[in-house]
Amino acid sequence: MFVTQFLDVLIGLAFVYLLLSLVASSVLEAVAGLTARRARGLKQAIEGLLSGGSETIEPAIKCVTEEVLDHALIRSLRNRPNLLQRKTRLFAAGPSYIPARTFATALVDVLRQSPLPREPSMVSTLSTEQLDDGHLKQTLRTLNKNAGGDPEKVRLSIERWYEDAMDRFSGQFKRYSQLWLFMIGVVIAASLNVDSVWLAQRLWQDPTLRESVVTQARAYAEQHPQPPASLKLDEMQKTLKNELPMPIGWPSEKGQNSFLIVVGWFITGVAVSFGAPIWFDGLGLLLSVRASGPKPTAATSTNGLPVTDDGTTTDFERSLGKVDIMDLQTVLGLRGKRVTGQIDGPTRDAIMDYQDKHGLPQTGKLTQELLLAIMDV
Repeated sequence: MFVTQFLDVLIGLAFVYLLLSLVASSVLEAVAGLTARRARGLKQAIEGLLSGGSETIEPAIKCVTEEVLDHALIRSLRNRPNLLQRKTRLFAAGPSYIPARTFATALVDVLRQSPLPREPSMVSTLSTEQLDDGHLKQTLRTLNKNAGGDPEKVRLSIERWYEDAMDRFSGQFKRYSQLWLFMIGVVIAASLNVDSVWLAQRLWQDPTLRESVVTQARAYAEQHPQPPASLKLDEMQKTLKNELPMPIGWPSEKGQNSFLIVVGWFITGVAVSFGAPIWFDGLGLLLSVRASGPKPTAATSTNGLPVTDDGTTTDFERSLGKVDIMDLQTVLGLRGKRVTGQIDGPTRDAIMDYQDKHGLPQTGKLTQELLLAIMDV
């Protein structure tokens, strides 16, 4: 009895946090899209890569960065400027994602054609005699030496160098997103009076409310085999207030302590910062435990696609690096063990969900245009 009651409380909280996280993610994506946060972060990451992480970016490095981003191969990857960017020009509409191979090709081409003083033969051997002393010169010289002057090996070395930097950038961007999710979560919690302490107390004391929440959570999980990409605020309010109803909203209920209300808001904000995929997986796990054990894992994904590659991987998909695919999986909402760096069954399911949401043919296949649209956050 005690264990079931405890599980029901956790299920109720996880369900609320999932809905709140979906709303917060929608707000964050809208803000990030308007301000081109990822595009600006990508530019800063490239400057840091070329300068060796120096706090002061030399004019020559800024020049190389601008030329790389303005290269024809990368210019085509730019996001279309939104209304805010067109009217205010505060946020540049640069690319939010650059494949490693494209970056390496553009960088080598820039180093060949740039008006900065360099030897014309620099592309084939990456001779850096005419470059100013600094991190970029030392790095290119080392890559060239290790590759034995082989242009193809040099390009592959640059790709790996870039992928390592993008791996760090992805981690930084995730931490940035987590901080924003926390702040958005606190604002939503305060606006709707989503007090985690009070919610837990009411769920513990009210068996009818617990049973209602568990039933609703189970139905939600069955209807959504993959975590939804977003949720509107009014839909969340309808679910929590009308269909359950949960003890949230203003005015506060009798018995709520003012200090504990603020603590409850803070806890809610922390929970939202973990992101919707974490709570989606957690909710599924709790429901499985409550049902006396997890459900057996199917050999195929929810859309009938095999979990492992069946030989239908496209040339473009094969051209992507592991870090590129991990970034894609993270943006699509996959978390934990689902972030494999391989285009597997769950990844194709998530791609099909995205295509379905945006009115695209549900092929489950990744093209360059689709990848750029997905990564446009």
